[in-house]
Amino acid sequence: MGVHHVQLSYPAHLQAQIERFYGQLLGLPRVAGSSCAPAPVLRYMAGSQRLDLVPRTAARHACECQGHLALRVAGLDALHQRLLAHGATALAVVQVYEGMRFYAKDPAGNTLELLQPAVTEISLPCMGCMAARRARRNC
Repeated sequence: MGVHHVQLSYPAHLQAQIERFYGQLLGLPRVAGSSCAPAPVLRYMAGSQRLDLVPRTAARHACECQGHLALRVAGLDALHQRLLAHGATALAVVQVYEGMRFYAKDPAGNTLELLQPAVTEISLPCMGCMAARRARRNC
């Protein structure tokens, strides 16, 4: 088990200040967000850990922009069953663009995302990168 990412939210109207703070003041490198993500994400790397910053507006539900810790796990289904068997709050396992996941609450009410990444998250380049490589070879 290890940290996959941390997600924090920010008021959408502060995007420029958030970009300046994390990118310029803290000096974190920005990386491209997924085009499959449900909201525009400002994505930075803090060492080997990913930080996702998601804008929130009054129209969005609180659960969509709630901060959480995402843990990378193996044996997701077994972990899900173990938490349920011990009375923990755990939502259903669902497939997402990064793999399979479910959300759970710790005893203090903090939200955890338990994620078993898909093999493709690590091993396959994006389609745009592959197309660019093919184009360079054909020059």
